[in-house]
Amino acid sequence: MSLIEAVTVPKWGMTMTEGTITQWMVKEGDSIAHGQELLEIETTKVTNVVEAAASGILRQIVLQEGTTAPVGALAGVITDATATQEEIDAFIASYADRLGSSEDGQAGAVAPRAIPVGEGVVNVLEAGLAGEEAVVFLHGFGGDLSTWLFNQAAVSEALHTIALDLPGHGGSSPIMGDDLLARIVAAVEAALLAVAPGRIHLVAHSFGGAVAAAIAANQPQRVGSLTLIAPIGLGKTMSRDFLTDFIGAERRRPLQGVLERLFADPSKITSDMVEGTLRFKRLEGMPEAL
Repeated sequence: MSLIEAVTVPKWGMTMTEGTITQWMVKEGDSIAHGQELLEIETTKVTNVVEAAASGILRQIVLQEGTTAPVGALAGVITDATATQEEIDAFIASYADRLGSSEDGQAGAVAPRAIPVGEGVVNVLEAGLAGEEAVVFLHGFGGDLSTWLFNQAAVSEALHTIALDLPGHGGSSPIMGDDLLARIVAAVEAALLAVAPGRIHLVAHSFGGAVAAAIAANQPQRVGSLTLIAPIGLGKTMSRDFLTDFIGAERRRPLQGVLERLFADPSKITSDMVEGTLRFKRLEGMPEAL
């Protein structure tokens, strides 16, 4: 029996429903090795590459560069040397019939929801099966819950997961005034109690690390573990230039230059990411909250 392997539009993150083919890195007829980079896809959140799931020959490109297609769509076909064109045509036709019928399609996308708290709302994105324990992802200064789109998608395959926008970020209400950290922590604690009343495991980056550490200090019996990535409060130095430049950037080009400092590969930054960050920064009260 001939080997025929589908190359599909993957699902990166819990909210992704479609992607745009920006570049094929190989041509029809090329020999392909397992794990080789095949094509680049751009979403509203990220640009990333799709790797080959099998070795063989790229016999047919189905989605051309510039095409936008839903998650699960057939982008190309890898076969061994014995596969006939008739077999490939039948595979492509049968794959079109299956599109959207699996959990990888658009129906599998989830959406954030606003949880009322004492000082407004906290925006949360839940994924995975509800259970007695949950993994909670807390982003850093200037970020939002999409920081964790790859991590949450992977962890939610086995566990209940929650990513949230910290107050003053994303879809969460800003908090201003005195005793700021304590009030931000209280808002996050209230939101988490509403969606995950059991034991929680906190995974946090930068400013989110300070929030996570405060939650653990307030509720040691509730926090099962802390995973802190470059957290504020445990080191003697931080990039003050990044903070001031991020707050001060009011146009696309300066903001992109600031965001590039966060990426090992700045080419992964999409125009939608920059525009989305600008829209967030222009919301009423957000610059003051930052």
